[in-house]
Amino acid sequence: MNKLEKINKRKKKYSFLKNILSSVIGNIIAVTIIFLMILFTIIFSLSSNQKDTTSDIKNNCVVKIKFNYPIYDSSNSELNNLDISQVSTVNFEENLNLFKILSAIKLASNNKKVNGILLELDEFQGPSGWATLKEIRDALLEFKESGKFIWSYSKYLSQSAYYIASVSDSIIIYPNTGVDFKGLSITSIFLTETLDKMGIKPEVIKSGKYKSAVEPFLLKEMSDENKEQSLALLNNAWSQVINDISKSRKISTSELEKIADKSIDNWIIPKTSKLIDDQKYPQDFLKMLNKKNSSVNEKISFISLNEILNTKIKESKKHKIGIIYAEGEIGDNENSPINPKKHCEIIKQLKDDNEIKAVVLRINSPGGSALASDIILNELNQLKKIKPLVISMGDVAASGGYYIASNANKIFASENTITGSIGVFGLFFTMEDLLKNKMNLHFDEINSNKFSNFGNPYKALNKDEKNMLANLIDRTYGSFLNRVSEGRSIPVKKVEEIAQGRVWNGKDAKINGLVDQIGNLNDAINFAANILEIESYQIVEYPKEKNLIEFIIEEFQTNYKNQQDISLFIEDLKNHNIKKIISNKLGVQARLPINIHIN
Repeated sequence: MNKLEKINKRKKKYSFLKNILSSVIGNIIAVTIIFLMILFTIIFSLSSNQKDTTSDIKNNCVVKIKFNYPIYDSSNSELNNLDISQVSTVNFEENLNLFKILSAIKLASNNKKVNGILLELDEFQGPSGWATLKEIRDALLEFKESGKFIWSYSKYLSQSAYYIASVSDSIIIYPNTGVDFKGLSITSIFLTETLDKMGIKPEVIKSGKYKSAVEPFLLKEMSDENKEQSLALLNNAWSQVINDISKSRKISTSELEKIADKSIDNWIIPKTSKLIDDQKYPQDFLKMLNKKNSSVNEKISFISLNEILNTKIKESKKHKIGIIYAEGEIGDNENSPINPKKHCEIIKQLKDDNEIKAVVLRINSPGGSALASDIILNELNQLKKIKPLVISMGDVAASGGYYIASNANKIFASENTITGSIGVFGLFFTMEDLLKNKMNLHFDEINSNKFSNFGNPYKALNKDEKNMLANLIDRTYGSFLNRVSEGRSIPVKKVEEIAQGRVWNGKDAKINGLVDQIGNLNDAINFAANILEIESYQIVEYPKEKNLIEFIIEEFQTNYKNQQDISLFIEDLKNHNIKKIISNKLGVQARLPINIHIN
């Protein structure tokens, strides 16, 4: 054996040992990471569970509310919607979901050490819909009934921020700034010509003349039916906004309409404008607030909503009411925000839990998969046989979102909830022109049966395939009508008259019999308690709230299962690639070859 062969042999031996050693080290690192994560989670959970006593707050304190984060129904929705640029700025302790916000405001009204609330809404994000905005606004109005003050100070107010701020006893803004008060607008984007130029043809089959979700692929402007329903939604929402502001600010609705028509003029608002009470620099405003708070000679003690929540004694009560959050699109995939696997497990858990006496399902969904909606509804029907099921509709509970609500004991909706949309459509894209004419591709196929090649994108749907799909859509639509008829005790013929894919606001949906009562989340909870004839109860929210460590552990267990994945996980953590780690939580996956959507 020559010298070169000996060197190569030695290299192979060392390489082998190196691979074994790196494998062992990799496994040790992986086990260590998992152990530390679990340990941190246990410590966090124990520390959380030990917070059973009230935290102390000073006398004459003021609750400062900014709402500078997105407000969701579920606490976990913020994690699901994280963007890589936001990870370092998110405050997981302070960013509260809707129920916790409402609870904190209620606690503040009853706490004798709290004098009032200061709204600082410069960076307002809040909820995305007017129905949820109204729930928060109504909670603030109820706070004022306790005799305590609400003041607002901001450098600038967006339209939704002003709607919240308008409950204030005094609205003060920074000099030479204003309010974005201009009315509401709905804009639709149409892709018809773009798709045509690309050689992509949408094949659409729908039930209901108002089913407008497919219009962007077929038309160049809104249909008359879509304009009709959109205008009704828009007018109802704006009417409620200016009526509420009118009542709080004592300005007539006609005058508010004139102010809104000025639009850009409101960006630098005169000091005499009825939309505000004064303009002050921060130091001057603080002097005014000190005087209002009777703390002229001492610094005001500001506290957050989260600190108010921590003043409540955490105790386990005999009776519990469960809140299940159904927020987002309904999909078959486990990555969908609302999906049968996750939500059916929760529903079964609450059905079998003897401590849970009633369930409130909070829906904020535009719909989605027809099959997933039906599976979830079936599980809810089993729960309803054992305990009361009450629905609270948020900003939107339409189509599939309405489908899963239809058989509850009671349905609550806000006046501005978007609901209904009882209809079904099938959407399928073919690319025959793109592939054959523009890309000059050629296809040859052999099929065993008549429709074996159904769904292939290189061919347009033929007459038989369209008829087959139309029958499928009609059957699904008929099933939807029957479910609503049975759940709401309305004749099928009457359901069909108010269906046709049309969306309704909550006020009109009540007139049509699609909802039972105008009310918010707390109204739904109180109704559930009244059915049970209980005054003392504990609220338990589902899905259970996760902290960031628990969320990463779950992703680790789901998506990083072997040594190669573990190395990738370590690299992702090293590069702060949180977005990649939670990528499976970011929405509904594409589904081929066809989707029937209740949307």
